[in-house]
Parts: sequence; C-alpha cells; structure tokens
Amino acid sequence: QQYYTLHVAGLTRELPICAVSDTLDIAAFIMFSDLIKQFYEVKSDALKVLDLKLSHLKILHLLSDHNGINQQEIAVISASKRSTISEIISEMESEDLVMRIGNDKDRRVMNIFLTEKGKSASDLIQTEFRRYCMQCMDGFSDAEVLLFQQLLHRFQFQSEKK
Repeated sequence: QQYYTLHVAGLTRELPICAVSDTLDIAAFIMFSDLIKQFYEVKSDALKVLDLKLSHLKILHLLSDHNGINQQEIAVISASKRSTISEIISEMESEDLVMRIGNDKDRRVMNIFLTEKGKSASDLIQTEFRRYCMQCMDGFSDAEVLLFQQLLHRFQFQSEKK
C-alpha cells in the first residue's frame, strides 16, 4: 500500500492512495488540492499586511473572480454552511470589505459585491496567487503548462456533466 503525506493546518497525516483503475489513482487530485490550501496557510508576507482572517481571504479571492454572486452560491462553491457564510459576510461588511445589494429579480436574494477596500485587498490576493502559481509551475515547459490547463478544463467539464 502506498501513502500520500498530507500537511494541512500544522497536522501531518498519511493517507492511503486509492486506486481508481489499474493505472490511475487519486493522489494527483489530493496533491493539487493541497497546493491551493498551502497558498492560504503559508501566507506570503504581502498577504500578512492585510491582517485578515483566513476565511475573509478566501471569500475575497472568490469574489475577485465572481463579484456579485449571492450568499448561497458562495456557500456552494466554498462547501460551507449558509449560516457560516452569512456570519463571515457580516464580519466582512463591518470591515468595509464587501456590501450586500438586493437582487433585482428576487428580493429575498442578496448579492455580495466588493467595496473599494475589498477590491484593493482582492487585487493583492490575486497578484500573490498568480506569483504562487508561477512558482509552482517553475521548471515546467510551456507545453506542459498548456497540457495541465487542458486537463483541468476537462476535469471541470466532466464534473459539470454529473
């Protein structure tokens, strides 16, 4: 049995690598997920100056790509409870990072938008995330990076079909 060493939130776990077929296992999915988690856990010095909670950083990063989505969508994308997201959004509103605006089509729905302060912070997060991704891709050829992107698009397409 082979194992993958998982380092998350200061903990180390040995996870068995599960075979999907005779030639494929899920280790790559776990490793890729870990790379994204590490970005937030090992904040760069540039992100530390924002002095924001981890949950706020993640929501700002999400909103930088999907500004104006509603709380339900944030909960689904982040795999969090709606009540948790509501609490986080309230905190972020009080810090002038986001604002809730009623949806024109459904008054029960509140869309979440970045404020100027939130946009400034999310711009820094995006810049640092790009830098982090470039560091992860260091040593890969352009063809390998392109292949990786194509594979991610296929994974996304396959997951959306279900």
